[in-house]
Amino acid sequence: MRKLSANDLNKSEPSAPRIAQALLRARAGPEVYEPGRGIFRLLAHGLVGWALCAATMVPLLWTTSLTIGLVAHALVVATIFALVAWHYSRLPGAYDPLTAALTFAAMVALLNLAAATLVEPSPSPFESVFGFWSPVVLVLGVTGVVAEFAFKPRWASTE
Repeated sequence: MRKLSANDLNKSEPSAPRIAQALLRARAGPEVYEPGRGIFRLLAHGLVGWALCAATMVPLLWTTSLTIGLVAHALVVATIFALVAWHYSRLPGAYDPLTAALTFAAMVALLNLAAATLVEPSPSPFESVFGFWSPVVLVLGVTGVVAEFAFKPRWASTE
C-alpha cells in the first residue's frame, strides 16, 4: 500500500501545520455581553411573572367566587407566563427553554407556598390540585412551549 503524502490531501481542507500556525496567531476577541445569561435575569423574569399573577388573583377572589376566580387565574397565569417566557427567551444568551421552564415553575411553587403559608399556616395548599398545582403545571408547560419557539441559541446569528 502506498504511503500518503501532503500532495495527496485535498487543498481545501486545512492541514495540521496550517491549523497549528493559525492557533499560534489566534487572539481573543472582544467580550460579548449577553443580557439573558445571568441567573439574576432569569429569576427576575420569574418573579415579575409571579407578582403579576398574584396581583390579578387578589381582585379575582374579592369580586368572584373561588371557582370562577381559580379558572380565571389559570387563564391569566398562562397568558402572563407566555409573555414572560417570550420576552426572556428572545434575550441573547438566555438559558435553554427547559431550564427556564423548570426555574419559573419552581419559583411559582415556592412563592405560592410562601404566600399560602402566610395566609393559612397548614399543609392544605398542597391538597388543592386546582388552586396550587395547576398554576405550577401551567407555568411549566406554557413556558416550555413558548420558550422553545422563541429561543435563540447563543451561537445563532443575530442577523
